[in-house]
Amino acid sequence: MLSPSPWVRRVRRSICLNRHCRTADGGRHLADAEYDDVWWERTSALEWRDAEMDGWDLSRWPVRCKWCGYNFSRWDTKVIFPHRLFQIEGSEEYVMLDEAKAGAIFNDRRRLKGPDGNSYHLKLPTGKWFCLDDPLTNGRLNQRRTGIAPDLTIDAPIVSDDFYGWLKEGILFPENNLFQVKPK
Repeated sequence: MLSPSPWVRRVRRSICLNRHCRTADGGRHLADAEYDDVWWERTSALEWRDAEMDGWDLSRWPVRCKWCGYNFSRWDTKVIFPHRLFQIEGSEEYVMLDEAKAGAIFNDRRRLKGPDGNSYHLKLPTGKWFCLDDPLTNGRLNQRRTGIAPDLTIDAPIVSDDFYGWLKEGILFPENNLFQVKPK
């Protein structure tokens, strides 16, 4: 189970908005360079962004597109981008959602709520997040979630574009594999 933390991981992001990247997911040349974790205070977000961008030391920014190797120029867009960190239950480890392991579950309180007021999301082995409580995502208006997080059970199969499986007592069982996925 992942719990939201008051920490964010700041990254320096270089983006080229003028040229199209044929291999990128979003069609833009992009690269990130992580550099620190900070306590998130919404009132000071602009202060730390402006302080870090002061001076424009280009050696501290990504120089090549992570998809195709395009070399960024000094005129390409540079942004300080915060990623929310989540704490792994029972440990002192913090991860970004992209880094979470398959089978990880988190409660996204900003989204559509389930019958108990929670909105649980499950990380699939394909890297996608699957909302257990959203009928538009899971396609089942009558799918029921039982149990207490992280030991959740879904009474119908989990069907995604590239995944089919079951969630029983917090363990993810892919249909096409004989192994089970249990987050640490």
